This record gives sequence, C-alpha cells and structure tokens, in this order.
Amino acid sequence: AREGHVYEFRIRDRRTLRNGEGIRWPDLPDGTPILTLECLHFSDGTPIQHERRLVNLDVVPEVIDEPFDIVAPSRWLFDRVPWSSADHTVRAVNATAEMAALLGVEAGTACLSIRRQTMHLSRPVTLVHFLSVGDRFSLSGSSITDSATELNL
Repeated sequence: AREGHVYEFRIRDRRTLRNGEGIRWPDLPDGTPILTLECLHFSDGTPIQHERRLVNLDVVPEVIDEPFDIVAPSRWLFDRVPWSSADHTVRAVNATAEMAALLGVEAGTACLSIRRQTMHLSRPVTLVHFLSVGDRFSLSGSSITDSATELNL
C-alpha cells in the first residue's frame, strides 16, 4: 500500500489448538492454547505472500475474538501487543508445487522465506512463517542499538 498498490489479505484457515496436539511450537509447553492462522496477502489482486501464524493465547487471549475482517493479523498484533524482542531467519527458497499454486507462480519460483518469533519478557507471543514471491516483494527495515534505546534516543 505504501507503494501505491491496493493491498488486501484473506484468511484461508483459522483454528484453535493446543501445543503438542496437531501443532508443535518448540518454545511453548505442551497444552498451551494456540491460535493458528493461514493467510494470503495480495497487491493489486496478485498474490505476493503466504503467511502461517501461531499466536500464544496465554499471552494474547483477546485475539480469539478478533475476526480479522478489516485489519490483517500482523497489523492488529503490532498495534496491540508489546514485544521486547524478535528473532528472524531469512532464506531464499524455491516454491513447492503447493505454494506455487497458492501464489500463482510456477513450482520452483524463487521466494523469500522469513521465520519470525516475537517475545515479550521471555514469553513467546507469535511464531510466523512468511513465504513471498521473490520478484513481487521487498524487505527493508531499520533498528536502534541497545545503547541508543537506553539513552531514549
């Protein structure tokens, strides 16, 4: 949307599960309630990103009532849930046949895979995997060093 395109998202699947029962989030104890979301993100009607997201319901219980009919899960969580750290893993991968079909590309197309886990005071908040079509997506960002944070800069 920042680049003048029409952004939209669609929730493909939404479930509430318990860790260890059909889902495994290594940093959570078995039995922890988890909201799972699968989304597709679009730019001008073209798929640009697939998202699989886990949300720790012990940390964010109010998310269970959010329909995500207007605001995408990333934006909703960012606006409401504090996190003190985030770990990212970024890799270049080729689209599997399943992901290629969802993203409207050929199997083997170059994609960017991002795994991000956010934490708040050592408690996992979200674990998300994004798969973005390589030539339809860009990644940029900035950060503040710990010393600047301590000085409130």
